[in-house]
Amino acid sequence: MQVKSGSTYFDPMRLYDRPIWLDVWFIVGIILTVPNFLVATLVLVRAEFSWDLADRSISGFGFLVGQTVVLFAIGSLVPVFIRRSIRRGKLSVAPMRPDPGFYADPIRKSSQRYWNGTDWTSELRQPYKREAARMLFLCGVFFGISLLLGMGSAMKGLAGERLKQAYDDSVSLTDQLGRQAALGASDSGRSTDPEALIRLTSSLAIVGAAMDKAVADYPRRDGEATALDGVPLVKYEAFSKGFAALGDQLQELSGQLQQCGARDGSCVARAIAAHEQDLRSIAGGVARTRVEISGLDPAS
Repeated sequence: MQVKSGSTYFDPMRLYDRPIWLDVWFIVGIILTVPNFLVATLVLVRAEFSWDLADRSISGFGFLVGQTVVLFAIGSLVPVFIRRSIRRGKLSVAPMRPDPGFYADPIRKSSQRYWNGTDWTSELRQPYKREAARMLFLCGVFFGISLLLGMGSAMKGLAGERLKQAYDDSVSLTDQLGRQAALGASDSGRSTDPEALIRLTSSLAIVGAAMDKAVADYPRRDGEATALDGVPLVKYEAFSKGFAALGDQLQELSGQLQQCGARDGSCVARAIAAHEQDLRSIAGGVARTRVEISGLDPAS
């Protein structure tokens, strides 16, 4: 802002002695860092305040802080120092006539600046046009773009971490079923524990629902193959369907076992025999899909 003094105007941004925190580009840099903090806060809320899940979703809070510092430097400090360096160079050039007076402003040719015979001063004949509206508009545009890009990346990261977590939980539960309920192909010599099946059925339903939701919530693009860490999403969908089918079979078997009662061994044997083949077949399909995912995932 220029302060009118008689027939001249004062240019408070003239030199490089103005505090850097009052420079408009410094303020712009601060504004550009705000979206990062908003994104981190929203991700933490969407992750139900799970610090570990939120941290993995945004590649680490340390990474976010570093990115914010770099963004602030690029959007604020670098432009400020470049701008001041350019002004220094221009104001070091004396006018063609060394006599004191108003001459073409070396910074902006549309105005005239006073030369006192030795240095350029802050006195102007015409005030600079205010750029507040343009700067606010640019800030708004950069703010919106930064927020949208940050939100899109963070939400995709959060969805990916939830899918991987749901998959790991499903795999863990599948292993537990194989150990306690003798569903593996090599477990034909072991006896199935009916109480283990009943206990694990409810857990299987909860984990299966979480897996279905995680697969459904993962963002997709029309016409493009969607993958998570190199694993096509269709593989996770196939695993989820197989896991759900396994849960349905166990749910039905669990109901029959509860009706049999713990002491009716023949009833338990008949119920298990009726479902055993289907359970082994579905469990085998789930295991094959799991092997395919492990072979594609570089982290496995």
